[in-house]
Amino acid sequence: MRQTIATDRGKEQPSSHYRMSVRITAVLLSSVLFIGSLELALRVASPSPEVGVLSLTSQIQNKLNAAEEKRADLPMYLPRQGGECVRQDNSKLHWNSRFGFKSKTLDKSCARKLFGSAKVKVVMFGGSTMAGVGSVNYLTSLDYYAFGPHEDIVSINLAEPGARLSNSLARFMDEVTDLKPDVALFLDGFNEFYSIRQGGRPGDDAHWTVGVGRRVETPIMSLLDRALNQSRLAQITLIATGIFPSARYVPKQVDLALVDEDVNYYLRARESAEVLCAHYQVKCLFILQPISVLEEAPTGSTEVIVRENERYFPYDREIFSRGYTQIRKVRGDRYLDASQLLENMPDAYVDVVHLSKVGNAALGRFFYYAVKAVLDRSAPREH
Repeated sequence: MRQTIATDRGKEQPSSHYRMSVRITAVLLSSVLFIGSLELALRVASPSPEVGVLSLTSQIQNKLNAAEEKRADLPMYLPRQGGECVRQDNSKLHWNSRFGFKSKTLDKSCARKLFGSAKVKVVMFGGSTMAGVGSVNYLTSLDYYAFGPHEDIVSINLAEPGARLSNSLARFMDEVTDLKPDVALFLDGFNEFYSIRQGGRPGDDAHWTVGVGRRVETPIMSLLDRALNQSRLAQITLIATGIFPSARYVPKQVDLALVDEDVNYYLRARESAEVLCAHYQVKCLFILQPISVLEEAPTGSTEVIVRENERYFPYDREIFSRGYTQIRKVRGDRYLDASQLLENMPDAYVDVVHLSKVGNAALGRFFYYAVKAVLDRSAPREH
């Protein structure tokens, strides 16, 4: 029953305690409504980078892809591209103590059977571009464009989003050497510099930088970080300003000397990979991947992608240009540069690093001729 007090006029009036409760409730409701309205307004007026990327990706895919190429019920890999040997689970974060992020589980007995059925066996490593982010199914995948028309070639794709060459090398040692593939393709470049791009340390794993490290070292801060990143208001007022030390905070400036350290990490990993490849008699090819921010004169959708990316990552061109320039200086027969493959090619990207069907078709052809060339060079010659 509502608490009241009697007045000298014989009427009952609410107590001061009740009036205070009403005022507090009204202030709280007003605050919640104001914050909720501001959150909605910011989501509309200033959406997060992910929203813009997904929207542009969808537009490009709808423009280019035929109906069959948009079907999510079709597999990402055909049996000849390891579709029955690799199980993929993106429902949660899986972590391997040796090579980091792991969404793919390899059935070794299936892989041995697949490799025993073909003349040429290829294993593919890399980050999300090699893993097929940007493709809905196998019809526009790198694997299918590279080796789909060639029945004498089978392939297995063990690329993982965020992987650096060091991650791939650890997996190569752990899961692949005993399969005795003929060729291993390593597509790298973007993730080699991802950590410093996000304010992390040279040499750090990409996933470690943007969340895994905090989960391990400070789990409570990790929960708070993830919660705040669900709010656009918090992203703008607390994270973008640096008030809250988020793992997803993009630095306002980048020390380009850190790029040099990451180049050295990459080159050392490549040297180690070459030693292992020679020991296990695998022909390894190290391919420098294309990135839209390095296009000299981007046009069409690529120009839009580069412009949007610059709003959130203004130092990308300096970072990747410096890193790629140094990597290119070290020459070798097995070091292939595909970084300018898509120059002036309309609609080749769906975002700053992932490729459309146009880009995948071009890079897939590059893979096929690279594999063919390395096998032709090593084929025995008749005298």
